[in-house]
Amino acid sequence: MERFAELVLRHRLLVIVGTIVLTGFFALGLTRLWVNSDIISYLKPDDPVVKLFNRIGEEYSGNLLAMVGIETDDVFSLSTLRLIRDLTEAFKSLDGVASVMSLTDILDIRKVEGGLEVRKLIDKDNLPSTSEELKRLREYVLSKKMYRGKIVSADGRITLIICRLRQDADRPGVARRIKEITESKRNGVKVYYSGLPLQILEAQGIILKDLKKLVPTVVLVVILVLFFSFRSIRGVVLPLTAVLIGTVWAIGLMGWLKVPLSIISNVTPVLLIAIGSAYGIHMISKYYEEGEEDRRAKTEKALSEVGMPILLSGLTTLIGFLSFIGAYITSITHFGVFTAIGVGFTMVISLSFIPAILSLLKTGEEQSNSGVNDHLFVRIMSRLADFILRREKIIIAVSLIIALVAIIGLPRIKREVNMLEYLPKDSDIRITEEMMRANFGGSIPIQIVVKGNMKDPFVLKEMRRMEKFLNSLPYASNAQSIADLICEMNKVMNDHPTIPETPEGVANLWFFIEGKDILKQLVNGDQTEGLIQAQLGTSDTAIGLEIVNSIDRYISRMSPKIEVVQVSLLNPDELTKAKEWLYSEIAEEIYFDATARDPDFKIESSSLKAVVRKALEADVVLTEGMLEELRRELRYYFEMESEVMVPENLIDPLVEGILKMASSGRTSKSEYLDLLRRTIPKDILDEDPEAADLTAETLAAKIREVWGKSKVQAAIAQLLPLFPQKLRDDPDFRDDLYEDLWVINEGVWGMPPGIDVKAVQREVEISAKQSGMPAVYKRLDRNLLKSQIQSFVIAFVLVFILLSIQHRSAKVGLITSSPILLTVLINFAVMAYAGVALDFATMMIASVAIGIGIDYSIHFSSRYKIELKRLLNPGPALARTLETTGRAILINALTVALGFSVLLMGQLTPIRQFGWMVAMTMIVSALSAITYLPAMLLVSKVEHKRKR
Repeated sequence: MERFAELVLRHRLLVIVGTIVLTGFFALGLTRLWVNSDIISYLKPDDPVVKLFNRIGEEYSGNLLAMVGIETDDVFSLSTLRLIRDLTEAFKSLDGVASVMSLTDILDIRKVEGGLEVRKLIDKDNLPSTSEELKRLREYVLSKKMYRGKIVSADGRITLIICRLRQDADRPGVARRIKEITESKRNGVKVYYSGLPLQILEAQGIILKDLKKLVPTVVLVVILVLFFSFRSIRGVVLPLTAVLIGTVWAIGLMGWLKVPLSIISNVTPVLLIAIGSAYGIHMISKYYEEGEEDRRAKTEKALSEVGMPILLSGLTTLIGFLSFIGAYITSITHFGVFTAIGVGFTMVISLSFIPAILSLLKTGEEQSNSGVNDHLFVRIMSRLADFILRREKIIIAVSLIIALVAIIGLPRIKREVNMLEYLPKDSDIRITEEMMRANFGGSIPIQIVVKGNMKDPFVLKEMRRMEKFLNSLPYASNAQSIADLICEMNKVMNDHPTIPETPEGVANLWFFIEGKDILKQLVNGDQTEGLIQAQLGTSDTAIGLEIVNSIDRYISRMSPKIEVVQVSLLNPDELTKAKEWLYSEIAEEIYFDATARDPDFKIESSSLKAVVRKALEADVVLTEGMLEELRRELRYYFEMESEVMVPENLIDPLVEGILKMASSGRTSKSEYLDLLRRTIPKDILDEDPEAADLTAETLAAKIREVWGKSKVQAAIAQLLPLFPQKLRDDPDFRDDLYEDLWVINEGVWGMPPGIDVKAVQREVEISAKQSGMPAVYKRLDRNLLKSQIQSFVIAFVLVFILLSIQHRSAKVGLITSSPILLTVLINFAVMAYAGVALDFATMMIASVAIGIGIDYSIHFSSRYKIELKRLLNPGPALARTLETTGRAILINALTVALGFSVLLMGQLTPIRQFGWMVAMTMIVSALSAITYLPAMLLVSKVEHKRKR
């Protein structure tokens, strides 16, 4: 370093002027800096999970939702409905909003004379205004599960306006406009903001507030530490100036390169200020030790001696941060690269700008104020040296025990990747999320993409089954898809909350929603793919990952083909096998429905299947009530709808004959055709020969319908005692049971190929793949752990190689790097036993600890080597090293620790945890460097032997 020191001092004016000019250039880059808190944009776009997530957004009118909740005593008031309408229309006009759903813009499915009507629930141009109209609207909306708990709370006090953003939208920009519009119109009404775009907006505001608060605070902390450490103006100004210049250069470079700050890299300025002062501290500390009066010679000697340890310290810190290159999260890579650049800048400035300034300053001030000869500190370090010399093996043994305890605790470390958990608990978004969980099941979207013919009833049935499964998972709810919509229409039109069993039946219902906007959100353009969507009501990563794994297991068990069989063509053995399979399917769906409404409900699957089998195989008798209802329906049919014109005097006899046949269980078309021919005069039947055939077919269908309903209702009556009272009293649960059991009455069943039956009419192909934010979080979690291991191994190995080269010994390199390994283990032990999660910020601590904390070992081992060479005795060499470099290490560790402690004032949870944990790690690594490392050096006798 002698030549470098001579070069710097020879061109000191050029160094000073060049530093000032470059600082001005990089300062201009600060004006180009921006903040990006969109976590989706942090992901690598070529990842399959991310590609699927983005494709869904592009093909299904966006998959990011910005939600505004409105809370009043009763949302079904004219003033509230006006507010909802006005906000809805205003949101629709925003660039980037694909669609808006609210009470004033949502589909309603109603039965009307002659069929079905699908229209808007409320006419936005003619809002209900009278108390009677508003009361009827409230009762109607809260009676329908397609609205209750999805768009309006069950108590009618909170409603949602849901904005679906286009994939290419400026998410924080659109969220900001949504919030501005809402605030301008709400007129005192309580509102909530939910959804990822609004979370992004709030996080962006937090980042900017934190930067304005934390940077000045950490500067003040560094000033105080430097002042009390050196008690001189230059001891404060020079290290602080160097680190501020390095920070401006690094952050300004981000601005020039258009790399934004993120929820991770927003700590970069604080971090650089906290750790960058170390190089100046060591330079100033060594400068104060020198006794020469000539300022240039004094500076040159200090730089020559301490330059190499500073350079090595800088390189190891660079290695620590550069180990994040290639991390799955791009913002972590940006953080690592630009923090490393900042460290490099600060190191170069400390080795050039500070010596250049020192060589121009007068000497004298530092001699009396440096504190190097502080008697109290010397006594403490002398006693510590004596303790280490006498107890080195005990120190090592205790260290190994601590390491073992840490290793045992590693499996206890939990991981957290959900952005909601990063926000303060008292933030608007977290408060809103609690409201969303309580009233709407949460706001985190779960998605399953299903490939298959969306108009095929058996594809739709499988989608309904997936919906039931999703709803049964803990914290998952409100699953919906095109199948859900078809079921609702079938219930309204035909009194069946089921998927029709024929493609024709599906097509008849599909007609009513053809061309509706909602269809674009549920199926693709050619109806070969559909989307099942649900909501997750927890931000706990562990629970979310288990749900993702459960969905993946369910999908993996799905058969890629469904065999559609005609039940009437099955032989007795095949029918028995088919029914056994069907009873298992029905039992499982019933279990899904029960646990969706009562998570505490438990029953053995075999027991439930046995009850289902018994209920569905029991004899069924048409009750008098059913017969009377059928009598009325048949009379109306023959009077108003029958294809055959039945004379009025023959209607009652014909109806009674049909009822007699129905009571005996006769349901074939041919039997009812014979009855018609026996009852109605031949000349009437001859007028339209096909009419009798059509009428007989209708009658047989009606009787089968009655028998089917009777069978299902009887089965429901037998099943209900298995369930808690709240389920028995729940009309929606009864509808679920009806849907689950009705399949026994259908003429075609869809079964997997393994059942081995021969009456297969056709095969239906189907496949599914999971997407949504929990699936993205799973990928984040997996790569978070991978990035943690990768960055740690890279950092440690490179540091070990560097130290081995420095000491020209792999053994010494390992010994010198071992304190930081102990420090990292202690860090993990604290995380494990204190319940600190591994997240985007805390995953960086290990590599940061290696990069920064190894400095203390480098400085200690370098100084110990010099003192041992000079004094030729480990005891005095150790004492002298502790008195000099030990002081600088402790000052440096205290400065860095206090600097990082400033992050406790931040609002983002991971940043606060990152702050105090790095602070702790710095103290531990410093203590390890002045206790554990000298003990290892003494026990190994590596340096001592070398001198003999």
